Amino acid sequence: MLESIRTKRDEEGFTLIELLVVVIIIGILAAIAIPVFLNQRQNAWRGSAESDARNAAIEIESFMTRTGAYPAAGFVATQNTAGETTITPATNVDLRVSDGVTLTYAPVVGTGTAAAPASYTITAVHAAVGGEQVVYNSATGGLGQWTTTGTGGSGT
Repeated sequence: MLESIRTKRDEEGFTLIELLVVVIIIGILAAIAIPVFLNQRQNAWRGSAESDARNAAIEIESFMTRTGAYPAAGFVATQNTAGETTITPATNVDLRVSDGVTLTYAPVVGTGTAAAPASYTITAVHAAVGGEQVVYNSATGGLGQWTTTGTGGSGT
């Protein structure tokens, strides 16, 4: 009977080594998961800016279909504190911009004229992806690679 009680007492709980092994395993998993999570956030912010640039390009093309020319003046589109898109200077282009994204439209005269530009570029920057931008070029019909703007930020 006494031996049965001693055996039972020896089997209760975890040893210090077992607890240390579990803590080390959890630490290793956390060290792997946290950078992956932060990278996914960065990718989401970039995706938001890319999506806004593509949507802006569609709206610029719609504007060109309605009026027969691309907008002659450049503008900047951002989201204000009320969640509404603000375009400066005001234009007849109807854009929606995600929170933290700044779009800059710049007409490219090329073979056109100042009143009727031949193409345009749209630069998209997300505030959380500091120091990087992506450019949509209508002449090539697509987004370029993310590049450093040289204005600071992490850029990773």
